[in-house]
Amino acid sequence: MNIKSTSLISLLLLIVVGYGCNTKSKKNNQSEDFPAAMTQFSPNASSPIFQGTGSETWDKQIRERGYILYEDGLYRMWYSGYNEGISEKKYLGYATSKDGVSWERYSDEPILKDIWVEDMHVIKYNDLYYMLAEGKGDITHLLTSSDGIAWDSKGDIAIFYPHCRGAIRPFTYRLSIYFENGNISF
Repeated sequence: MNIKSTSLISLLLLIVVGYGCNTKSKKNNQSEDFPAAMTQFSPNASSPIFQGTGSETWDKQIRERGYILYEDGLYRMWYSGYNEGISEKKYLGYATSKDGVSWERYSDEPILKDIWVEDMHVIKYNDLYYMLAEGKGDITHLLTSSDGIAWDSKGDIAIFYPHCRGAIRPFTYRLSIYFENGNISF
């Protein structure tokens, strides 16, 4: 291929790639796909809607992300609480709200004490709740529940690597869960 042909192909590629990019200017960095109320906000540090107790309880502090599911007119939140003075473990807590602003803790105790739970993702499918959560060492594990409160651990999620002589290793990244044709997939 000569230099003229290569230059022409490069120019065409540049035009195609450049044309495919969205070159519209956006006012105030506002997304055209989502309303500003959903994309332009910041937490109110002086008045959070949910926080650790600040006292000597298991959920003195709240860890990173929780998960909120709106169901039957009720906001249901699962969260990770901890108190390093008691244990390094991250425990699973549960709270509800009718308006998404005023929250009531389900109990003074964690709803799951046996295993480390943080950064969870919860969905409900066919009357069963599924939770993917990180455990100690960021190992992802699966839990199920019929009511969203009493959880059963189904074990760590492991990935089979056929190119590594069939090695099975724990999965250490945040997963998504979905159902298709009655099958669960991660």
